Amino acid sequence: MKRYIGPLILLAALAALAVVGTAGASQQVKSPVKGSFRYCSDPTFPPMESTTTAGKPTGFDIDMANAIGKFWKVKANFVQTAFPGLLPALSAKKCNMVISGIFITPDRVKSFPAVSYMKTHRALVVQAGNPKKIKGPNDLSGQARCRSGGHEVRGVPQSAERPVQVVGAAAVHAAELSG
Repeated sequence: MKRYIGPLILLAALAALAVVGTAGASQQVKSPVKGSFRYCSDPTFPPMESTTTAGKPTGFDIDMANAIGKFWKVKANFVQTAFPGLLPALSAKKCNMVISGIFITPDRVKSFPAVSYMKTHRALVVQAGNPKKIKGPNDLSGQARCRSGGHEVRGVPQSAERPVQVVGAAAVHAAELSG
């Protein structure tokens, strides 16, 4: 019988913790909005947000907005907004919040409080098979590069971003894609 006492005490302690841990779960959550909220999102960043062929918004951020609405017991209303207009739309009160693929930067936080809900980073995408053997930014000299419009890279405004160029090597040919 003595060999069962230790595991039984551990099991009883775990059960007690489980009960205590769920004690607040039945409390009502008070929604900061009444009836519904509007969220601005640029659906051009799959899998975070995009649209179906029928034009319906879909993706992680859309699911998260709907989960917030369900938690608050209100409706989440999608407001399609081009990326450069996300924060201006929030400022103009066209939406209550922005839920979209957008980096939190010190300049943005000065005007718009932000909550980080995932960790992310930039990526360098190359042609299939990497025929030019590009391993990092310094290998871009003499190559063409492009990026989507209206975005910031590491808090550097697009207008101030300089293409990577290795001293003594050919310039990088930069192009921007419109959303």
